[in-house]
Amino acid sequence: MIILLVSDLHGDIDRLSKLKEEAEAADLLVVAGDLTHFGGRSDALRVIEGCRNLGLPLFLIHGNCDTEEAARCIGEQEGSLHLVSRDFSGIRFVGLGGSLPGPLETPSTMDEEGLNQELSSISLPQDGMPLIFVSHQPPHGSCADRAMKMKHVGSTSVARWSEAVAPIAHLCGHIHESACVGRIGRTVLVNPGAFKDGRYAVVRIVGGVAEAELRRV
Repeated sequence: MIILLVSDLHGDIDRLSKLKEEAEAADLLVVAGDLTHFGGRSDALRVIEGCRNLGLPLFLIHGNCDTEEAARCIGEQEGSLHLVSRDFSGIRFVGLGGSLPGPLETPSTMDEEGLNQELSSISLPQDGMPLIFVSHQPPHGSCADRAMKMKHVGSTSVARWSEAVAPIAHLCGHIHESACVGRIGRTVLVNPGAFKDGRYAVVRIVGGVAEAELRRV
């Protein structure tokens, strides 16, 4: 399976057309939040339409800069992953939208206790199917959560959940400058960076094993 991973579009869909050739070889598009920049339903739908124009099945979650109205719209989509598990080509996907509060006020945030409660509400069948976790908020203490490439600002709740569940891949976003491919134990961790800056990632799953590559358009 080949996954195109984008995050943090912040309403900018102009570069999506540059992924069309890459999309022809891919199986799935995953959007890890911040489709809009404080936009409403119409803004979310515009970005979703731009993503669907790539012609791929779409899985998505909301980010901290998606308003309640936009987050609700994203949650209504067939491929919404927020607190929902969906199976695709023998891989199970589950997601968590929103983020911790940051230095600037954004509409879709909650504290660590809230994130922990949401993660605790996720029910996953114990059938051995490989899992991919998609969260807007990166895990704390990882390569994906270094604000200004210095301070770790990720979530300890997200980190604990990912470590405990051990998905084959954890796809995240939020911290634009912390694009990376790394590991948490056996899990491949990917923050593609902000697609509004032309950054994205290609994730390949072969035999239940994930690998990823950062790219730019």
